[in-house]
Amino acid sequence: MLERLCESVERFCKRRGSFVMIPRNGESPEDYLGRSFIFRWPGRMGTFLHHIHRSDEDFHDHPWANVSIPLVGGFYEVKLSGREWMKPLSFKYRKAVDYHRIELEHEKFRGTGVWSLFIYFKRERDWGFWRPDYGVDCMGQEGGMHWEKAEQKQFSSLGVGLFPRIKKGCYD
Repeated sequence: MLERLCESVERFCKRRGSFVMIPRNGESPEDYLGRSFIFRWPGRMGTFLHHIHRSDEDFHDHPWANVSIPLVGGFYEVKLSGREWMKPLSFKYRKAVDYHRIELEHEKFRGTGVWSLFIYFKRERDWGFWRPDYGVDCMGQEGGMHWEKAEQKQFSSLGVGLFPRIKKGCYD
């Protein structure tokens, strides 16, 4: 039942033009992540409905503190310090500087994907990616790199042109 509701919300968002497919490097957008824009309070917070088809390749942070709530299916929340299973309707809060990646159980969710609600708060910084050879990011974290530099090095899993509005941040 919850899956049908998610599918209906996605269809509605596609019709009103508030849906985007996000690619990973060199892949069709349909292979990675569908994002429906549910609600936005500019400068304060917003909500996405994510339909995740593939695991993240890279550790990354976000511009905002955020909450993920798996709705249908589950995923592993992988941090630099370990891995935790996120079952449906569980809750994960992340600070903007928390590097993480989402890992799906591919066999279990192949073809159907995982649905999650993603709530974000006030923008604090730019996106970044983490690899042990990156050095220290602008927030003093080991291994951090601005998303544009990561794309230039082809380590990014999110694809060129995904964040065209992001121009300024602590990496400038």
